[in-house]
Parts: sequence; structure tokens; C-alpha cells
Amino acid sequence: MHLLSTRPGGFVEDEGIVTRLDQTPADVVILSSADTTLALLAQAAASLHAQQPDFPEIRLANLLHLRQPASLDLYVDEVLQHAKVVVVDHLGSESAWPYGVQQITALARRRGQRLAMFSGDLQEDLQLLARSTLPLPVSRLLWQYLRAGGPDNASGFLRAVAFHGLALGSEPRRRAPCRRSPCTCRRRCAHRTRSRGSMICAPHGMRARRSWRSRSTARICCRVIPPRSMRWRWQFMRAA
Repeated sequence: MHLLSTRPGGFVEDEGIVTRLDQTPADVVILSSADTTLALLAQAAASLHAQQPDFPEIRLANLLHLRQPASLDLYVDEVLQHAKVVVVDHLGSESAWPYGVQQITALARRRGQRLAMFSGDLQEDLQLLARSTLPLPVSRLLWQYLRAGGPDNASGFLRAVAFHGLALGSEPRRRAPCRRSPCTCRRRCAHRTRSRGSMICAPHGMRARRSWRSRSTARICCRVIPPRSMRWRWQFMRAA
């Protein structure tokens, strides 16, 4: 077994390697499986620190680096146990990463940390939310900020973390809604259910490809495509 010192973005998928993230402790630690989310938060944190030099220090890390139990234990000893607020944006259910979910939850309760744990996709996971030590409405609010996406919501997310987790600053304004486009498929599909024609869209900055089967059994494939303008648009393709 080897020890690999790395920085976020340099993920190496090898069970024989223990990954050590080259980070120092901070008051706020945010873990996510999405590089796009981490990039948005990094930009927002830099902007907030430029505006407010006393804004809390933040550490961002990709959960993929912590999948191996030994890697997580090392990160807990060096960084996570010193944090006051921990946010886990976990893609998948609790069963997808049981060791990590259990260890982070136990650490938060043992050290009195303010923990927000929630799903990394558009489907709310009540089991993950129940792991949080922050109040349920606060954890749900943070989840909604990240799922809505965009620079404004990333900044609002960090301000909400500082306000609800550290009692610093003022409560940010309500999250901006995700920009939506009308569903272009002629047949009734999953986009039109429960919303009377409004479509359920993915957050800005997320690359996604999902398939639904409409009532007429035609398959509708939905993609998020990044044009050069960095704005995200929807493209629908009908496949056999």
C-alpha cells in the first residue's frame, strides 16, 4: 500500500493507494462529488474573501479522494476533526458510502460540529438529511442552493453556511431559481408530471445525461450542454 499526496482534481482510482489531501484545517469543510460544484464554490469563496477579508476559511475536497477508509481516516485526523462546520454533498444513497457517512456523522456528534449532509442530485434523500446536526430546514436550504446552481447561489450558499453554522454575517437572500426552458417533446413525459408543463431541470454547471420513458414508451434523452457563452441549455433527442 502506498501513500499518495495530492490536491483536488488529481483523483487516482487505485485501491492500493491511500490518498492524502494536501490541506490545512479550517473552520468550514465542504465535501462534494461534483468538480463543477467545487469549482463554483471556489470562485465564490475567493470573491467573498476579496470583499470580506474576515470571511471564514473554507476547505473544499472531492469525495472521490476519500472513498477508501484509510484515506478518510487520514483526512479526519488532519483536517476534518478541526472543523466547526462540515457540509457533505453526497452523490448516491447512504449505502453507496456507508463507512464515510457513519464516520463523519459520529465525528460531528462527538465533537459538536455543525453537520449538513444531503443528496448530491435533484432527488432529496431524507435519510442523509436526518444525519445532519444542523436543523432540517437549514440542511434542506443548503441542498437547494447547490441544486439551483450558478454563481449567485454559490455565494448565497457560503453566506448561509457562515450564518447558520458560525453565526457570522447576515442571513442571505433567498436562492435564485434555476433558469428553466419549456419542454419541447410533444408527448407527455416525466418533465411534465406534477408541474403542469414546467420542466424539471438540472442545476447550472452539472453535466448530466438521463433517460426517461414516457407513457407512450418513446425514450426521451436529456442532456446539459455547455455552449461557449458558459450558459447551459437543454437539448432533447428522441432515440429508438
